[in-house]
Amino acid sequence: MQKACQLLLRNGESTLYIKAGSPEIKQQKLEEIIKTNPGIKVYSYTGKPQFISLVEHWQKKGLDFVTPEIPDRHNRWTQDFFGSKAGFRQAASVLGADFPKMPEGAICFSKTELLGWAKYLMAKGSGCVVKYNRGLAGAGLKIIKTGEELNLNEAYFQEYPVVVEEYITTDLNVCGGAPNIELRTINGKAEALYVCAMRVTPEGVFQGIEIGKGVVPEKLEKLLNFSGEKWGNYFSI
Repeated sequence: MQKACQLLLRNGESTLYIKAGSPEIKQQKLEEIIKTNPGIKVYSYTGKPQFISLVEHWQKKGLDFVTPEIPDRHNRWTQDFFGSKAGFRQAASVLGADFPKMPEGAICFSKTELLGWAKYLMAKGSGCVVKYNRGLAGAGLKIIKTGEELNLNEAYFQEYPVVVEEYITTDLNVCGGAPNIELRTINGKAEALYVCAMRVTPEGVFQGIEIGKGVVPEKLEKLLNFSGEKWGNYFSI
């Protein structure tokens, strides 16, 4: 789904995509669609607080609809936790030896910790990667190679926790250096949607994905599916 298409309503074989901020379809129109299609399934690209707020508003009004791809009320905390850099790193540490090993690093809760870990990783290896906890698509990510100035004055890194990890040189000939799998969880079970290659600049800025037959080597695709299923099923608590 394109970035602009934030909301999807599905009833049987009919699908309606709603663009974020689309002036021609107001909230009242959405409510009319739900009222005339009881039990309709409502999807959002991600379960952001704005979508959750809209869902709760409709529920209070007694509208009959379902949201198959967001957790129930008691488990909605999982979205923000597992969707964060610190939450992912913490959760990955308990998934067992057969789950891909995380880079050496730490979840830092102060500037002293962050600078200390960054200096340690830069002295030990080829550099470090600093990650804003709520960053995405390259926003809030900074790669610092050994020998470069350690400057972390950006606003992203003044809000803790901040994750810092060792810099690992990637093979750009394999999936652009960033293989990826997309999943969803329904009824407590993970379901793989697709594997792809992510196109990322040397500075770590996300530019898009490459998808299609042969884009991801078969051996790597099997690893992504295994790891993704294990992660998704852990997430589906």
